[in-house]
Amino acid sequence: MRRFILLAAAAVVFAAPAARAHGHDDEHEHGHGHGWGHGDKEEYWDGNCRVERKWKHGEMEEKRKCRAPETVVVVPAQPAPPPQVVYVYPPWIVRQQNEYVYAPQYQPQQVVTGVSYCHSEAVGQVLGGVVGGALGSQIGRGNGRTAATIGGAIAGVLVGGDVGRRMDAGNQACLGQVLEVAPVNHRVQWVEGPSTYVVVPAQAVMRHGTYCRPYTVEVRGPHGVQHTRGNACRRGDGVWIAA
Repeated sequence: MRRFILLAAAAVVFAAPAARAHGHDDEHEHGHGHGWGHGDKEEYWDGNCRVERKWKHGEMEEKRKCRAPETVVVVPAQPAPPPQVVYVYPPWIVRQQNEYVYAPQYQPQQVVTGVSYCHSEAVGQVLGGVVGGALGSQIGRGNGRTAATIGGAIAGVLVGGDVGRRMDAGNQACLGQVLEVAPVNHRVQWVEGPSTYVVVPAQAVMRHGTYCRPYTVEVRGPHGVQHTRGNACRRGDGVWIAA
């Protein structure tokens, strides 16, 4: 009997380490993966999914919680609005009922003979498009009733020097019409024969009770390009004279 008890005790002693070793291997088996484990539980990420595994009674239970994939929304850039052009007109031209007209005290009157008018259709189209309305439709027609309702005629020679000698009276009168209605620093260009004329009027200033405007003229023709600067003053009847 004593021998049987000793053999049973020895069997228990040798069986315990084997059980512990088997339990360690089983735990290692259940805790595999590339996440983090706690014996009978394992958690890790599989792409956008969080995976949780549990072992109970030799069976594995798996749960997945997946996040929606991130999406990149490309919003097309809105085109920048075109820059708004603001015209500054000479003080004798005012806006009235959505069109430009003369201020009453500066309305041109019928002038005596001896003045020159602009007859350029090209100048009329350029300035008419800038001013618009009834006033714009009259520009570039230097005769009859129109001559009495819109200024821009000149008395005598307005532009001196070589540039003036290359401009006939009609083209010099077109300069007067530019001074009359063109906005400040607005570039007005027209072609007559072999020459191209470019006029840029500046801001009008009051001098000795009348308005005057500085200007630049460029003439491009067969003999090259010439530039000049001048200053002209406006009479009450809308006729321009050299200052």
